Amino acid sequence: MALPRYPLRGALGPADRRAERLLRARVRDGIHRLLENEPADMPAASREAQVRQLIQQTLAEYDRQAVLTRGATLVEPAKVETWLVNAFLKYGPITELLEDARCEEVQVNGASAVFAVLDGRLWLVPDAAYGTDDEPLAIAKRLLEPQGIRLDQASPLADARVPGVGRVNVSIPPASPDGVYLSIRRYVLTVHSLAELIQWRAVTEEAAHFLEACVRAHITIVISGRTGVGKTSWVNCLANTVPEHERICTIEEDRELQLTVPNRVPLVGRPANIEGVGGITLRQLVRDSLRKRPSRIIVGEVRGEESFELLSALTSGHPGSFTTIHGGSPEDALDRLAVFAQLASERLTTVMVLRMIRRSVQLVLQLGEQEDADGYKSRYLQAIWELTGLDVAAGTATLLGHDLWRREQGQLRWQRRVPQFLAQFAEYGVSYTLPPLEGERSA
Repeated sequence: MALPRYPLRGALGPADRRAERLLRARVRDGIHRLLENEPADMPAASREAQVRQLIQQTLAEYDRQAVLTRGATLVEPAKVETWLVNAFLKYGPITELLEDARCEEVQVNGASAVFAVLDGRLWLVPDAAYGTDDEPLAIAKRLLEPQGIRLDQASPLADARVPGVGRVNVSIPPASPDGVYLSIRRYVLTVHSLAELIQWRAVTEEAAHFLEACVRAHITIVISGRTGVGKTSWVNCLANTVPEHERICTIEEDRELQLTVPNRVPLVGRPANIEGVGGITLRQLVRDSLRKRPSRIIVGEVRGEESFELLSALTSGHPGSFTTIHGGSPEDALDRLAVFAQLASERLTTVMVLRMIRRSVQLVLQLGEQEDADGYKSRYLQAIWELTGLDVAAGTATLLGHDLWRREQGQLRWQRRVPQFLAQFAEYGVSYTLPPLEGERSA
């Protein structure tokens, strides 16, 4: 099935597109002259104002010459101006996509193909094609250079979180011989509460009621799933059920969570600059958060040695915390958590790390997604998995657990198992009654 085509609202017609390329060359020459004459310490806002003024003057001169020579004037000059501003000050043709709240990802495959994921569906965006490899390369450098990341033939691969844009991954020749490949994964939070997840049919009302009770009872939860299934959205929804009198520290590589809890402390990491200094690691932030007396700690995603600090915090008086991790199953997620913890300088054995996980993690939420015949993806809660024990034998250790809820034939069903932590509900004064043992309710 052919991919659907997504038309840009600001796309230029053929005549204006040809004129825009001519105008772009003139504006580029004008910018070079400006750079030669301006002071090196000119503020960025002043430089941007000069570029905008140059674009307007160039457009006016083009139309003036067209009238004098009886040539073709611009059909939609306002669109051409926006196109030029995007080319020199923003991100070129993909700017409109990056400014669309529905856009989850933009993929630039060389000079001629641009794809976008909007509302969970992949689209071909022919209007956003750049035309030459020089243009997407310039945009990639514009994204990465403020982060202190070098991109050239000596360093042809780059990956970074760009504030206000998203996760940027770039490969250029010689790593990608066919051209520049740029992908931007954006931080799109479309849901903010469990009630909204119920409306989207991502979870049943019964399971959502159970999870809200778990949060209030300080059950520690790990959210697992592949890229793009909505792990951050789930963290956001669960965190917004935390009682208002609690203090939450959130720790992220880039600020994505939008919590409504009044007493919250957002902490954000930072990569090292081009000299390799000035970085702020997630492990440093987890350690710092403990000094802020939080009721809970939320780590947006663990992917390194910060998992050891998080496990240490969970075993020393911070139950009810959340984190996310990439995993195809609850068991895979906890295995990865153990591997990451062993990257820390403390060099704990596998058995010691698994014992820390057993004492700290109680639930794993496994997320999944499904694509329909038209290419639209639906995301849902696949299972609520309880960590029940640790089997240590002959020098090996295995974490044990089972599903409390599991998606079967398109429906999330309770598996008629009583959680080991049910007594913790009473400890925190949380009133909750399990579904009746004699039946199951479907989603």
